[in-house]
Amino acid sequence: MKILTSGFFDQLNPSQLRFLQSAARLGDLYVGVGSDENHFRLKSTRSLYSQADRANMLAALECVASSIALHGEGEADFEEAIESVNPDCYLSSIYNDSPVKRALCEKHGVEYRVVDPNDFDGRPVEATPEKSVSIDTTNLYFPYRICMTGGWLDQPWVSEVHPGGVTVLGVEPDRSFMLRGGMATSTRETAKRIWSTFPSGDPVHLAEILFGAENPPGKKYISGSQDALGLCLPGYSLLHYDGGFWPTKIESECDKETTAWLESVIWMVPLRERTDGYDPLLEQDLSRANISGLARSSELAMKAVRSKSTEMLGEALLLTLDAWRKMLPLTVPDEFEPFFKKFDATAGYNMSGCGGGYLIVISDKPVEGGFQIRVRRA
Repeated sequence: MKILTSGFFDQLNPSQLRFLQSAARLGDLYVGVGSDENHFRLKSTRSLYSQADRANMLAALECVASSIALHGEGEADFEEAIESVNPDCYLSSIYNDSPVKRALCEKHGVEYRVVDPNDFDGRPVEATPEKSVSIDTTNLYFPYRICMTGGWLDQPWVSEVHPGGVTVLGVEPDRSFMLRGGMATSTRETAKRIWSTFPSGDPVHLAEILFGAENPPGKKYISGSQDALGLCLPGYSLLHYDGGFWPTKIESECDKETTAWLESVIWMVPLRERTDGYDPLLEQDLSRANISGLARSSELAMKAVRSKSTEMLGEALLLTLDAWRKMLPLTVPDEFEPFFKKFDATAGYNMSGCGGGYLIVISDKPVEGGFQIRVRRA
């Protein structure tokens, strides 16, 4: 029996070694090794060791029949290994289970088996959001947030023209995100500075503390409060703004069914980090008509989440992107427009941040080059 698995294995640890040794008991084990470029694409960091070094290290293990250098992109980068090895089974850890991987195996008629590496006897297990955690209980645990719709309305100079909401999504830190990609990483760094571990307690009160720490007296530019609130609030939240730095009302949806649905339809496709010296405010058209589009997008997004409508949520993201193009044209660089067209067949999409980051794609089906996130639950 031929067994295939894949990954980057940049810093092989005892848990990974046990996984490989257990996998080898099922048959001849072939390991696909991700490229340096794909490592950077998915993790936003350079690999410590080159692909050649990682592949040689794995090939030297007694439990590995052969290692294969991969050249694909995204989470399902191992298609060439399937074609060359013709495996009977692809083995995935519950921590790396992915619908994209599953779909690729189904395409080639390969059994897709998910196992728990901490209790691995070769039997498949059902991966659940609660079990799929890689960085959860350590002092490194600090969440991220995604601004889904309405971005900029948390700035008074925008919402005083027309009130409206911003929708944000709390995201578990199962991977590293770009530092300049609109994922509230600067606010997250402030949280890590003032708290040794992410604290428990009322999330709105925690966000007030974090917002104050990031915006001390005398600071020239006040960071929007959607960053602090998005990091502290679980689930999907609609923040209502009306000319102030803090929302007048907060609505949240964080039940298990809603968060599971969100995890199934949100795909993150890496673009690039925003460039040094980038200023999205050099061109502005802050008309009431343009800003009202942002407000409509967030109302529609919350309605979509409550009704679990993929098409409606995609439409809401496109409304935000269209409003950004009109009110702050430099928010959406022209260079990205041809790439966006690849996703016109999906329900819709928006950028995670101005000038770069990720393309947030809404789709019931796997998206090329995309990965999925895990939503913070209450």
